[in-house]
Amino acid sequence: MSIKGLILILVSSLLYAGLVIVNKLALKPSIDTFQYALFMAVFLAVPSLLFLSPRRELLKMSWYDWGLCGIIGVLASGVVQLLWIYGQKLTTSVNAGFITTLATPLTAIFAYLILRERLSSHKLLMAMIAFLGMGIMITNLRLGGLNNGDLLLISAMVVIGFTNVLAKIAMNRLSGLTVSLLRIVFGAAFMLIVALATKQFFSFKAVEPVFGYLLLSSFFTFTFLIAYYIGMQLTSPTYATVIFLLEVVFTSIVGVLLLGEMLSWLQWVTGGIASLAIILFVLAD
Repeated sequence: MSIKGLILILVSSLLYAGLVIVNKLALKPSIDTFQYALFMAVFLAVPSLLFLSPRRELLKMSWYDWGLCGIIGVLASGVVQLLWIYGQKLTTSVNAGFITTLATPLTAIFAYLILRERLSSHKLLMAMIAFLGMGIMITNLRLGGLNNGDLLLISAMVVIGFTNVLAKIAMNRLSGLTVSLLRIVFGAAFMLIVALATKQFFSFKAVEPVFGYLLLSSFFTFTFLIAYYIGMQLTSPTYATVIFLLEVVFTSIVGVLLLGEMLSWLQWVTGGIASLAIILFVLAD
């Protein structure tokens, strides 16, 4: 496994933990989540276009490359965003938190079916322990019943698993940086089309109370995606999502330190066991 790739995935999980905390503070019931996502899409697209403009790699891209990156962007940064916005409103934060961990086994399944990527029995066991441990850490064994919101979020995780593998295919011909930036740009274009189609035009008043959080959230999203995609290019989709599970631990620790959140002994123990399983997963190489 590439040490640089491992470090980038760890950095991306830390950045994502920051994103989760910022969004927890920003997305109160009074905030229009679609407007929040729409403004963020634009804030992400502007630096992405600036980074893309001098890249000669774009001139060498085939129609296949453009189409593949377009599909990744529309699905991962467009469709997933909408599924998450509306799904989260219809379910509990505990259910939503657990469902995010499903990206790991779903990515592994797609990687096996499409890329024929296989794990040794030892790594598979460690990955399963990590997944279950993080799931318990998030839920504290208090999952609610399955509802329509959960189905939307599960659909979003299926799309994430699929697009992780598509991104790896695109990275056979393009750099991880280029793929991540194009994902952001195509996703922003999709969100703008949805806004026009549904006549949900930009309303600064809707996000003015949390504008600072919005800028900070955009920063975390931009840097997390770039670090994650470059890290995935240097490792693999399955490795990246297993290591990325550490985001649950990072988010919990930051929540305890900054937000005064409390964790039960079960959450601390299962989080520790899951973290150890991820370390053993990495050391297997």
